[in-house]
Amino acid sequence: MNSLYRRGTAFCGQGRISSRLRLALCCALACASFTATPAHSAVFSEDDLLLLDVMLERQRLATSITAYNHNGALLVSLAEMGGALEFPIDVNVAAGRASGYFINPQRRFELSLSTSSVEVDGKRFSYSADEVVVQGDSIFVAITTLARWFPVDFELQMRSLSIAVAPRESLPVQAREQRRREAGQISMVGPATLPPVNNDYRLLGPHALDLGVGYSIRRNQRGDQPTTGLTYSALLAGDVAYMDSRIYLGGDKNDALTNFRASLSRSDLNGPLGLRYVEIGDILPPQVSGVVGGSVERGLLIQGGGSATGRDDLIDGDQIRIAGDALEGWDVELFQNGMRIGFQTVGLNGRYSFENIEPLAGENDFELVFYGPNGEQRREKVTRYSGLTPDQPGSVRYQFSVSQKGQQLYDPQEDDYLNQQQDLISNRGSLRMAAGVDVRVLSRLSLRAAWNSVEVNDKRLNYYTLGARAGLGPSTFGIDATRDPYGGTRWDASLQLPAGLDIWGFDTRFVHSQYLNFVPEDENDTEQLNLNSRTGVTITGPIGPVATRFSAFHNRASDYSYNVYTAGFTSHLKGVHFGSNLNYEQFGKDSSGFREEDRVTGNVFFTSRSGPISLRGGANYTISPVSEFNRYYIDSNLRVARDMSMTFGLSYDPLREITRYTAGLNWHMPQVILSPRLNYDSDGEYSGFLYATLSMGPRPDRTGVMFSSRSLANNGAVMARVFLDKDGNGVFSSGDQVLQGVKVLAPQAGRTATTDAEGVAQLTALSADRPTDIMIDPASLPSTSMVAAHGGNSVQARATTTTLVDFPIMLTGEIEGRVLSQRNGGRAPMAGALVELLDPQGQVVAFKASAHDGFFVFEGVPFGNYTVTLGGTRRTQVEAKRVSLSETRSDLRGVDLLVRDVASAAPPAASIQPVSAPPVPPVAVVPPLPSPQASVRPAVQEPVRVPTQPAAPRAGSDGRLVQLGAFSSAENAQTELNRLVGRGVLQANQATILASDSTERGILHRIVLSPGSGSAESACRTIKVRGGACISIDPKVL
Repeated sequence: MNSLYRRGTAFCGQGRISSRLRLALCCALACASFTATPAHSAVFSEDDLLLLDVMLERQRLATSITAYNHNGALLVSLAEMGGALEFPIDVNVAAGRASGYFINPQRRFELSLSTSSVEVDGKRFSYSADEVVVQGDSIFVAITTLARWFPVDFELQMRSLSIAVAPRESLPVQAREQRRREAGQISMVGPATLPPVNNDYRLLGPHALDLGVGYSIRRNQRGDQPTTGLTYSALLAGDVAYMDSRIYLGGDKNDALTNFRASLSRSDLNGPLGLRYVEIGDILPPQVSGVVGGSVERGLLIQGGGSATGRDDLIDGDQIRIAGDALEGWDVELFQNGMRIGFQTVGLNGRYSFENIEPLAGENDFELVFYGPNGEQRREKVTRYSGLTPDQPGSVRYQFSVSQKGQQLYDPQEDDYLNQQQDLISNRGSLRMAAGVDVRVLSRLSLRAAWNSVEVNDKRLNYYTLGARAGLGPSTFGIDATRDPYGGTRWDASLQLPAGLDIWGFDTRFVHSQYLNFVPEDENDTEQLNLNSRTGVTITGPIGPVATRFSAFHNRASDYSYNVYTAGFTSHLKGVHFGSNLNYEQFGKDSSGFREEDRVTGNVFFTSRSGPISLRGGANYTISPVSEFNRYYIDSNLRVARDMSMTFGLSYDPLREITRYTAGLNWHMPQVILSPRLNYDSDGEYSGFLYATLSMGPRPDRTGVMFSSRSLANNGAVMARVFLDKDGNGVFSSGDQVLQGVKVLAPQAGRTATTDAEGVAQLTALSADRPTDIMIDPASLPSTSMVAAHGGNSVQARATTTTLVDFPIMLTGEIEGRVLSQRNGGRAPMAGALVELLDPQGQVVAFKASAHDGFFVFEGVPFGNYTVTLGGTRRTQVEAKRVSLSETRSDLRGVDLLVRDVASAAPPAASIQPVSAPPVPPVAVVPPLPSPQASVRPAVQEPVRVPTQPAAPRAGSDGRLVQLGAFSSAENAQTELNRLVGRGVLQANQATILASDSTERGILHRIVLSPGSGSAESACRTIKVRGGACISIDPKVL
């Protein structure tokens, strides 16, 4: 409207018509121009113009958006601020509206200039003329008003010429950045969120094998003939009958098969009656109060219903057991919610089992840390839920097992020790049965029942249990009653208070057990047989950075009582992981006056890594009644090369009263670990060992066997293949180029790997208990113009299964242009227009809001065919541009969009009729401003000359330059260059502003620099690390 007024007054100055007619026409034009201006239109003073950056913490969302100081308030361009916040809002002043959405497409935004109102997420607001102002083709809104409409607060920071945004909800840009941060900060990673990869079971699939083989030679101090030994242990796993198959076997030179165990299992079945888990073969029967367990027996176990995954015993729901398979000789540490609660060494049977673990309220996160005899280390995470599981009312959980007491699929017949142990089991081979059911009757109440049957001394014993779990606010109360076959009863009650209850900031668990003539299965268990009651409390929680656990239990027998107190902690300090546990048993007098001596025992442990040295040690000790070390050990590992380390160890065996000294070498090859070792005992015996461990499994990308020094049978693996997708079909095919040196991340598993010469990165030892996202680090791609075709996938790893995830990489380019409005034959930049980039199917792949000078740029666009157009109501007013990006045309300039027939900046008032007027001559286009250092000739008659500029910098080794920005005005380019220098991204004399002339776009001012003797791609990566943004360009565009 201002341009119409200026053009009208210029017309009034012409002298080719009569003065009366000229006066009449001038008055009519003046009246029309003023009366057609809406109430919320205003004439901003150019002195109040501000070009501001939009900052979210330290992240720059937009550069130089248009803003004005107006009547004491700061008004910003609605379209430009929407573009910065990634709110696609189409501003169309000619149509009198602005529309779009924010946060997500369901939260609509509609602004009407004619009604001075706005509808935001279904709520309607009105606004005043000072809050919303029309200027040219743009709508400006006060930042205080935007804060009422959107869940974002704004603050003007004049010192830095920026607007600080403080979201009250997560913005799209924050969600994206959070995903990127999670890839690099594993401790903050949440659950996997990327699209899952199909990982189906097979009828008969290839198997993975973990194998350990050892050769030994021993000689005693008497110089007798040396003895030699050969042992092996193996774990074989794979798919059989659409189930997980696991076989453990071991032997020595005297007996090829001393141990054998096999089972089939399957979780997440989604079968009839809610069946979700089945296990057959050598199983571990459910843990049951009062019933002897912990041994593997051949049988069948099924369970169903509920929301849990995998196996979760519910027959004895207030106790947790963590058990599994591992190769002989491995040490296993167990942590519960960060607190170390157990340590075991895997024996000849290849099993570890942590029994009767006191649960915490809600989710219990367990971590198993395995230490191999050759310096190996791996971790597994297990989750168990205690109390009310997250199920819906009406849901039913059930569990049933049947097994043969004391028998496995294979029992060695020549082991005298094992035969002696088996002889102690009465009615060996008889049926052991257990069943349990849990019904969620209300949202905070469940009822449960269990039945256990076992034969002891030729008599069938049946145990029956009834119980309930109730939620009392955030706490959970449980009660169970178990009836033995002799008429006795055991009552168990528990109350769990989470740390969030804010009583004292700790997870707290109160328990009480009452024994009324209760007889357990093992009548030799005199401790449980003689108990009348047991009452205790367990408190767990952090004290600063230290995880702590305290407990106190009072046990009352028929004629005496005793108390047990424990205290423990686990912590980290400067790379050292350490902790300790202390136990105090206090005994009372019995009816005869006898009192057992009090006992004080404890343990201490630590692990440390500093540079090439790692240490691991621990000790078990007794303080009272006799002070002594029961066991101690220390192992050190010195890395002497990338794949080789030396080990030194010291340990004390209390049973043989022998101190052992160890020295060895670990050679960590990609396929196998070889470990020669020498031992010397304090009794004069010395021995030598050669131990080898390896794992092998099928390759998923081609026919062949994959070898790994990490376990493939206990954990799953992912093979990520990264390649340049030259034909654009999204799959690896002939002609595609594999990419080496690309970093692949598995954030939830805490694993990283780098692609090899075949473009493949192997991520092994992935736990089956937690899905993980698989993604690549974009900064590790060979070129800054490369981008992955997808963000990655999530994988639910399965033991023995190696999943292939392909990452097709596409080359990308840049599309830039300006949005221009046509006004009575002239053209002017249009700010705030919603520019959309469409794929061949017409889907929007990206959008931008044009800047104050009409400029827009789409960066990182994969090669292909696209359409550039305007969104919203202006789509019919512009001729869309079809463009194509390829290796020969990777940077498209001058893709300008012309908005046709924009006759006025705002909709005319209904009561004003347009006034006819002679055609207005087109206004001459003002050339771009020269560089601030150049002088402008004042004579209007002389043509404007492009100022002399420095020579183009020298191209790098790849024949390209680095561009840090392109601007229509030299002032904006200089402002951006000053900002980059001030932030330390560049040095003051490192970059140059060059003006390149384009017949379509006029002069474009580019910030460019020379990469020196290196490549532009390498220099650009360095700049991005410093916080800058850049691309590589061909010097020919200058």
